[in-house]
Amino acid sequence: MSSWFHGIKRYLWSEHSTPYHAPPDALSASQAHRELLAYAVFLGSVFAITGVGGLAALLHAPDAMAAIWTGYSVVMLAACTVLPTVQSRLAAWLVMLAPAGLVGLAALSGFAANSGGVDKLVVGVIALLFVRYGWRVVRIVYHRTGARQPT
Repeated sequence: MSSWFHGIKRYLWSEHSTPYHAPPDALSASQAHRELLAYAVFLGSVFAITGVGGLAALLHAPDAMAAIWTGYSVVMLAACTVLPTVQSRLAAWLVMLAPAGLVGLAALSGFAANSGGVDKLVVGVIALLFVRYGWRVVRIVYHRTGARQPT
């Protein structure tokens, strides 16, 4: 195993810095910050790519769907920026629903219109897994801000 992979693995998965299996109320402030930061960087990267793609499409041939893609990406990038720093509850809810919104926008755009049912099922299951992890993010933010936990 190469040394760079070991360094990345140690940063992303460590029982001391980012214990992903620990309940949100058992995380220290630094552990919660690292987990929120890791998820925000991952999700922010996805929305940076979709934002650049939407902006390129908007500049090439302006249409409403390209404007919606670009606007949604900008809003999600803002939420990903605010999430680990301010730990806003609104940003946590936006980040939680981001994968479902991404799949919904892709469906409205006609992406994967020719895909089979299995392909759509796999994409839907992956989106639901990200929404499930987003629920953990919401619980972390609620615990860190001292608000009443959502049920």
